[in-house]
Amino acid sequence: MMKREEIVVELMRRLSGIEGVSYVARNPKAPPSIDQLPAVTIWELTDNILKHDSRGRYSHHRKLSLVVEWIIDGTAEGRCSKEAIAYAEVVRGAIFVDGISLGQKQCEVREKSFSRVLRPPAGDATAGLGMELEIEYIEAL
Repeated sequence: MMKREEIVVELMRRLSGIEGVSYVARNPKAPPSIDQLPAVTIWELTDNILKHDSRGRYSHHRKLSLVVEWIIDGTAEGRCSKEAIAYAEVVRGAIFVDGISLGQKQCEVREKSFSRVLRPPAGDATAGLGMELEIEYIEAL
């Protein structure tokens, strides 16, 4: 599970480097307040073992699924959905800054899906979006 932790920590580091982001959380209990926007949260889903390998060093080929969700305070209620969708390029740029590997050996990140536009109760012009990622990696035991 150490490799998983390294991957999530690296993802959080990259997302916290987005200009203006003041809140990055992992599986938070409560949503961010309006004064913490733009905010990014990571929701961990499943971490499945796809294959065992006992040649040489024993290892697991794993697939981690998680959702990266961002919430912004848009300029106006009528434009906030479009602005949240446009912010996806900023988030993508942070995640894939050096390709699909997150700087890790034997690790590959893929986008799987996007959520509908989210309208949290933080304010009239707040909107967000979630992007599901699949991260395949090899964990040596």
